[in-house]
Amino acid sequence: MAEDTSRATADSSLNQMAGQLESTTLQRVGVLELREEMPVVTRESAQTRHLAFQRELRTRHEAVTIEVNRESLMIETHSGGPAVYIGDEMLAPGETREVLLYAEQVLVSKLPYVTEEVQIGKRTVVTQHQEQLDLNYEALEVVKSEPPGPLRAHDSDVM
Repeated sequence: MAEDTSRATADSSLNQMAGQLESTTLQRVGVLELREEMPVVTRESAQTRHLAFQRELRTRHEAVTIEVNRESLMIETHSGGPAVYIGDEMLAPGETREVLLYAEQVLVSKLPYVTEEVQIGKRTVVTQHQEQLDLNYEALEVVKSEPPGPLRAHDSDVM
């Protein structure tokens, strides 16, 4: 306010030097605030889907073919030949006996091996979204009007 008064006094001094005898002072009577709407943007997160990952154990049946080796001793007797004893038992002439010397046994076990790797990741995509808004704002409009004078009767007011 002091600045406005000093400016008015300076203007008055300039006018006096120009040969004019004029004095003006500016008095502030109030402040008029002009407002404007501004967009306020908020974002809300909306979870659209919940996913859970788990390994599921499934079973498939498979037949595994394995070659198994065995060795045996074949003993044959012929008539008229010497007597053959296996343990305490004597083989009769013409009889054949098999004595197992070596046999493989099959033991099947299972071990897990990695057969596939699945990569899981998240991706964030940023897109532009545009909204059209009508924003209101205030502007100062100066309207000239006639000073109030004596009341005048309109034709409609006359009886």
